[in-house]
Amino acid sequence: MQVGLVQEHLREEAEAFARGEFGDPAQIHGADMPGLDALEEGFDRIDISYERQADGATIRYVTMEPSLVTALHEWFAAQTTDHGEQSG
Repeated sequence: MQVGLVQEHLREEAEAFARGEFGDPAQIHGADMPGLDALEEGFDRIDISYERQADGATIRYVTMEPSLVTALHEWFAAQTTDHGEQSG
């Protein structure tokens, strides 16, 4: 049941991100998240796709623009820092 909930959540997030709507993580991590402004402005130059996995799901972000790659890395770093170090 939990895996299904994760899959649904990530599918919804991927769809929102593809529309330039990054507000859900910003509600948790703050509207001033590093990289957020660039992602909201450049969302149409990022290919965002969802793929269901047996044990969860993957959201893939692809762009050829170095500034958007940097924004994605900053945005992810802000989220992982808030949630703590991941192991494994």
